[in-house]
Amino acid sequence: MDLFSRGAYQTTAIERLGVPQAILLDGPAGINFFFGEVTAASYPTQAVIAATWNDELAYAMGDAIGREADAYGVQGWYAPGMNLHRTAQGGRNFEYYSEDPLLSGKMGAAMTAGPRATT
Repeated sequence: MDLFSRGAYQTTAIERLGVPQAILLDGPAGINFFFGEVTAASYPTQAVIAATWNDELAYAMGDAIGREADAYGVQGWYAPGMNLHRTAQGGRNFEYYSEDPLLSGKMGAAMTAGPRATT
């Protein structure tokens, strides 16, 4: 039951299966945690990164966030968002790259390739 009731921002270890506890933090513009203190860097949102058309920049941002997550002992990041902009009224569009699926896919692939575990 703990696996489901504590599934946001952390998971519970399942010893009998050898599954360790994991810390998962939020933040399309860098890691953050609404229920505790985390001092972390802030980055441009996905829409701003996509506007550059620079997948090397997306990779570098993913790498920087991955290194910061390693420093905090974070195993998962609830980002980047991979939805598409479908309407200007979309309240979470800042979390997504673009209305263009090719651009969104290239930028998302670059950003997720950036984080690398050092542990």
